[in-house]
Amino acid sequence: MRKWLGKFFRIIKKPDGSALVLVLLVVTMLLILGVAALNVSNDKNRMTYIEEDGTQALYTAESALNVNMESGGVIYEAVYDYLTDSLYSFGSPVSGTAAGGEYRIVSVIRQSPTTFKAVVESEVPGTQVKRRITTVFEAAYTLDTGFFEVFEYAIFADGDLTMQGKANTDSAPETGEGDIRSNEDIIFEGNPVEVNGEAFYIGDLDMRVTDNVTGNEYELDSDDILLMPEIPEEWVDTEGYPDFYPLTIEGDVSYAAGDVGINLTQRHITGNLSIDSTAEVNISGVILVDGDVLFAGQSQITGDGIVLSRGTVMLEGQSDAVLDLGMIISLADTDPAIQASGQNDSTVVLYAPDGGITLTGKGEICGSVVGETVFATGQGTIVYNQNLADSSMFDLFGTGGLENLSLRIIDWKEN
Repeated sequence: MRKWLGKFFRIIKKPDGSALVLVLLVVTMLLILGVAALNVSNDKNRMTYIEEDGTQALYTAESALNVNMESGGVIYEAVYDYLTDSLYSFGSPVSGTAAGGEYRIVSVIRQSPTTFKAVVESEVPGTQVKRRITTVFEAAYTLDTGFFEVFEYAIFADGDLTMQGKANTDSAPETGEGDIRSNEDIIFEGNPVEVNGEAFYIGDLDMRVTDNVTGNEYELDSDDILLMPEIPEEWVDTEGYPDFYPLTIEGDVSYAAGDVGINLTQRHITGNLSIDSTAEVNISGVILVDGDVLFAGQSQITGDGIVLSRGTVMLEGQSDAVLDLGMIISLADTDPAIQASGQNDSTVVLYAPDGGITLTGKGEICGSVVGETVFATGQGTIVYNQNLADSSMFDLFGTGGLENLSLRIIDWKEN
């Protein structure tokens, strides 16, 4: 060390300028080391700031999510609109501030009748740091049971309601409330046609035989017209709501003898659906069928789902559709759009908003029958299920009478 210092001092004492060169070299090295150390320090500080900004942005997104899922928030109101308006769709992103940051609610979409997905973006003002959260949540709510008033009758017809032969109505579990109603005429063409309940009509009550109504008869005016509930758009618009049906089956689907224990969950069938012979099928969710639906033979259809056909629906033979307050819907504008014949006994709501419903044979429908027109003949009985008023089945319609809405997160991730 002494030798090196000695050489160093001898060099800097030389008059030839070599000392200046050496000093410049040393100073340059020190500058390089100093700049490198400063850059490392700045990088660490920058990473610290980025990490802090990222945490702040994430906190902002979480806060925005929580705030907007509460009553009055954007997500809450979007879910409410989805559930009460079948034509609703979330519009442009909505911006706001929360927890010291800025956020955007990018989208809120309906994935199923009771589950929704929201995407929230956030950033800290003056930074390039952003965070995106995608969350799936479940909606819980109650409905005003009186909203779908058309389903409060054994039979409701938007047009004419005709009963002939030995067709009759009643109710269960308590008898005597098998009421019928029409926005136009009620026509009785046989004896002993019998309505074990009351009759409501806006046009005429045409009794071509003796009085067939055990209860009162009420002539209404045009202000008392009941509207048919709309089918939720997401049920039928498969292009606009691609996530509503998790499964699409191309072509026809049929079940027959030997097909037992079949679980038919929410899906879209592009062809026809046939359940025949001794097949046993359980239905849940919404089953959209682009073609026709046939329940025949001695088949057993159970569950609490909804079968929605763009074509006609036929219930034949001794098939039993025990859908436990479920529903069979036809969107066809034909007459009949739905026909139940033979000795078919079904616990179900039949709904044809644009077509006719024809009931023949000796079968019994326990639920409610609602169509553009209804023609009941033969020896069949339509029993109004008084439990419909307390059913949650109509939650799937997503319209009207919504109360006590709450949202619960069931999945969460950062993108």
